[in-house]
Amino acid sequence: MENLIFYRYYKIYLIITFILTTFYLLSLNSVHSYNAMSEWVINYQGGFVRRGFIGEIFYIISKYINVNLKFSFSIVQIVLYGLLFFYFYKLLLKLKYSKLVLFVLFSPVFLFFPLAELEAIGRKEILVNLLMISLFLLKIDEYKKLFFFFVASLIVLLTHEIIVFYFLNFLFFFILIKKKNNSKYNLICAGYFILLFLATILLSINEYTQTDKEEMCNALLNDFNIVCGFQAHYVVNNVSTYVNEVSWNLEHYLRNLFIYIIGFGPLLIFSYFTKYNEEKCKNIVTKIPLFLVLFILSIFNLIIFLISVDTGRYFHLSYSNLVILIFGLNYLNLIVIDYEKINNFEIIIFKDSKILFIFFFTVICFTWTPKAVFKEDLGSIPHYRTLQKIPNFTDNFNNLKLINKK
Repeated sequence: MENLIFYRYYKIYLIITFILTTFYLLSLNSVHSYNAMSEWVINYQGGFVRRGFIGEIFYIISKYINVNLKFSFSIVQIVLYGLLFFYFYKLLLKLKYSKLVLFVLFSPVFLFFPLAELEAIGRKEILVNLLMISLFLLKIDEYKKLFFFFVASLIVLLTHEIIVFYFLNFLFFFILIKKKNNSKYNLICAGYFILLFLATILLSINEYTQTDKEEMCNALLNDFNIVCGFQAHYVVNNVSTYVNEVSWNLEHYLRNLFIYIIGFGPLLIFSYFTKYNEEKCKNIVTKIPLFLVLFILSIFNLIIFLISVDTGRYFHLSYSNLVILIFGLNYLNLIVIDYEKINNFEIIIFKDSKILFIFFFTVICFTWTPKAVFKEDLGSIPHYRTLQKIPNFTDNFNNLKLINKK
């Protein structure tokens, strides 16, 4: 009975989150200065450039059928979020209700974060999470999954190189799904990841000049009346430029440590009460406890903090990817969750008190959120702020255009 109530209300929560996401995407994409859209429209009109693959495809299609490019990408973003919520809910159906699961699902760095911090909404990194989900839901053997991952990863890599920080997450998945050691499988797996890593290096050293960027921006202005935004100007920069932007002090370290402990803590605790299903998987990685694997993966994901100021976005991406990973492993019966131990843990923490549970749940999950950039203080009461600012965004819809008018 608890499971049915839990699934029903969380489905409603996901639907409301999707509706709000759609509203804000359409509103934000109607203005010139929105950062996420300025990243999606990067293309090859000025020459080959990192992050330009998807932009070039939709540039050509939108120009051919005379549809506004920003409207095309608005539909793409909405569809991607719809798929993410729908397929995540499918993974969720294999879980049993527990209070700890609620803390995992309502973490301030999870699904609602982009609505609380609109700078993070509609970003290309959603493709990384969709790729992870697809690997659990595709009904094909591990060799076909490897090939699918390789092709899809190349497309994602050419769209945004952030996926390189998640290769270890995917590698863990592919090692785990192979029940027995197999030299052919290991060789193919290693070969794919080496090729992807080499492609990442080639992307990073590709020369893209100011002249190339101006040619791309002129094409966007002439063909779609789109003014290049911040992200389009950013592709000219190299890694050293990003490193120079990152300057942390003690306050930044302490705040982001707090975000990690409180935001990721419930997931790491949940994973502590899991073990590998030895009937399904038995290889070298199963010697490492899953909670330790998740901790290592999260640290590897967050190495990007060395070259990026957008810590809130990447906390969100790493956490979301790891939640999908552990729920997906449960979906495939590759792990076993010890609900009895979880229940005993909850009794110790909450003393069988509903009031104590509601207090901790409210404070930890609904009173704060990270901001997008590492220098900013914590945000407060994210769900309230998301609803409160709706009237400020309704007027933007007057600028939304379906047909391309130069």
